[in-house]
Amino acid sequence: MEPEIDYDSVRPFEDIEVEWRGKKNKIPSNQIMPLLKQLWEHVNYKDIQAGFANTNWPSFTCAYANILRAAGFSITDDHLWQLMNKYPEKFFRQAFQTVQAIFALTIAPEEVLTQPKKPKARAKKPRKKKPTKAKIS
Repeated sequence: MEPEIDYDSVRPFEDIEVEWRGKKNKIPSNQIMPLLKQLWEHVNYKDIQAGFANTNWPSFTCAYANILRAAGFSITDDHLWQLMNKYPEKFFRQAFQTVQAIFALTIAPEEVLTQPKKPKARAKKPRKKKPTKAKIS
């Protein structure tokens, strides 16, 4: 017999505080899952693992803008992109770290995090040659 499940006791996320332009806002806990879905449209675990130097910055910009909008800040993707290019030392690292922190709320399946191993090609066994009968004349 399976144990009884208390469906109302589970609340997987808490509100997340995000800072932008010196102001702090919160992403409500009930908006985290829709936000994660939006982020996955732009980045994935392989992008996070690639690290700061190998990042697809246009995708991270869109993901970061989604996070800021979810927290109630008014910003467009292109405005954020222009800011990031004008002040890269401030915004690129901030964008990467913020997106990375939101992704830390999820658990990646092991197969997403590791490269699948290619099966080794089997060497064909050499055929045994049939003995030839020598003709003696």
